[in-house]
Amino acid sequence: MFFAGNKFIIIPFLLALIFTGCNKENTGNTYVQDSNVFQDVYGRTLIFHGASLYTNDDPGGYTRYNSNSAKRLINEWGLNSVRLFWNWNAIEPDSAVFASNKLDSIVKVVETFTNEEIYVVLAVNGTATSSQDKLRGTWQAPYGNAQDIPTLPGNANPAAQEATRRFWDYNHYPYLQDEFVKASKYIAERLKNNPYVLGYDIINEPWGDGVISTILNTNLETQLLPALYQKYITKIRKVEPDKYIFFEPSVLFNSKELAGFQTKLPVIKDARNDVKHLSFAPHCYLLDDKNNSIRNNYDAYLSVLKNNYTAIQQKQQVPVYIGEWSNINYANFQDADNYLNKHMQAFDELKASWSYFGYFPGNPDDMSDNPALDLACRVYPRATAGKLRSFSYNPETKVF
Repeated sequence: MFFAGNKFIIIPFLLALIFTGCNKENTGNTYVQDSNVFQDVYGRTLIFHGASLYTNDDPGGYTRYNSNSAKRLINEWGLNSVRLFWNWNAIEPDSAVFASNKLDSIVKVVETFTNEEIYVVLAVNGTATSSQDKLRGTWQAPYGNAQDIPTLPGNANPAAQEATRRFWDYNHYPYLQDEFVKASKYIAERLKNNPYVLGYDIINEPWGDGVISTILNTNLETQLLPALYQKYITKIRKVEPDKYIFFEPSVLFNSKELAGFQTKLPVIKDARNDVKHLSFAPHCYLLDDKNNSIRNNYDAYLSVLKNNYTAIQQKQQVPVYIGEWSNINYANFQDADNYLNKHMQAFDELKASWSYFGYFPGNPDDMSDNPALDLACRVYPRATAGKLRSFSYNPETKVF
């Protein structure tokens, strides 16, 4: 049984294969582990289609989501996962001081989805390298004597630049990264026994230690991120040996126009005893999505995306999980559904999992239309016994 656009498609032959693959009597770890794909405890290859969730209470509240939200993701769009942000400042309002009530809020919304067998990826927001405007001046983002110009966005503000620089200056401000990792461990310890918590995204859309160094990518991907990632992975593995850990490239990677979908990240290593459970987790956005200029080179754009993502996947030997994507401005883009389907086909060819940005209802009972998710809804192999070589889906003919 496959889900597609509010309809279930039954294909007898495939059903036989699926139900055979879903036999869960053998729970022993006798399958061949493969670091290149997501696998469950039965050795099946997993593909995730999901949506990003964001708090509507600043910081740390999640009153916009409940079981109705979870059921809608399943029943209306056929999704099997969500990417949920948590806020460092909410969890750790002061150095080494953790807010148990905020953790309870996160656990509550996590369980809202995992109780419906929806997988959850937790991604931290609110660090000195992302959400600078919200965090600037807190203990996590000190900026000393740097000038604070609130009218300048993000790292254009000198205060935000200095806060970001200090986060990466481990020699002089080690407590910042150390406490950041401790906050992540605090959450992982609480959720380690939940089988539908897929894992943890280390840091969201990371900036480097300066605007110029980020733009030129002089040390962010070659030095700063690898050092933080290995530190994080080593510490998290002490409390969570098996869940997946997601690592991102530079924030500029996420737009072809800025970095050509190229990264300087070295091979990221895992600290677990078995094959690594890591995932390369870029975001995918178009800078010129508010007009039709992309129409003339869309196929070339997708070709670069597929070729470069494939090269990175083969180098890292981990699955690709596109943590955020948004295709085009649907209000004024001609033939939007055709181009969105091409985007989805590219993801399918990569056998990539993804999370659409995003699903933000005004309240738990808000059933407003979400045209992008309506178009992105498609058939996909959620769990496959054996090796998943390829898959495709044509939304017009409904053929998988």
